Amino acid sequence: MNKFLAFLALCLLVLAPFSVMADMDSEPFSTTVIGATTNTRTIVVRGMLEGVKVDITAGQTCSVAVASAQLTLFSKSGIAADATYLPRAAVHSTAGAAITFVGGTNDTANVWYDKQPMAGAVTVTTIGESAGTNAVITTLIYSR
Repeated sequence: MNKFLAFLALCLLVLAPFSVMADMDSEPFSTTVIGATTNTRTIVVRGMLEGVKVDITAGQTCSVAVASAQLTLFSKSGIAADATYLPRAAVHSTAGAAITFVGGTNDTANVWYDKQPMAGAVTVTTIGESAGTNAVITTLIYSR
């Protein structure tokens, strides 16, 4: 019996790290815009949006929007340097109102924010905001 328990404990120790690992992935969208032009790319992604990483050509400025068929997941204009964003959206009740909680550093209602779902076609739109050629890589970081 003791050998069985020791074997079981060993199996749990070996398998435990694999049970807590999240299945994360990323999808880069490479686009080039010249001047104030617009460029889009669409792929199918399923999961929860964890972050949006934007790599931009030095000295250039652009806007980036990420949208699914259901909702706009991320939108930011005036991006002038490489950055990573963690977009969140308000959680809604079954009545459609934003869910709030009281707490934190004040005694007022605070809106509850969470990650956003992606299921289906996701489109990244890049708009140039400065003259010249602007190579932009927008990487969606998501959990499956």
